[in-house]
Amino acid sequence: MKHSFDLPEENSLIVDIGGGSVEVMVVNPHKILFLKSLKIGVVRMKDLFLKKKSEKELVDWKSIWKKLLKPVATEVSKKLVFSKR
Repeated sequence: MKHSFDLPEENSLIVDIGGGSVEVMVVNPHKILFLKSLKIGVVRMKDLFLKKKSEKELVDWKSIWKKLLKPVATEVSKKLVFSKR
């Protein structure tokens, strides 16, 4: 990712959503401060939870995402400092 675009000097949050996993990163131009790979990519989640395309399946999917992402959000918030622009 570092070579794909210019990063600002302050810490940045990057979320890379793939088919099999989601990578959550806090980075700056000099180093990776936090990296977590979660096995909750869109194809994997669709195959697991959207077999019948029902509303209940979608609700189940959202609750699992929230459960898995909450600890990651806590860790990310420790690494990021938000500036007012």
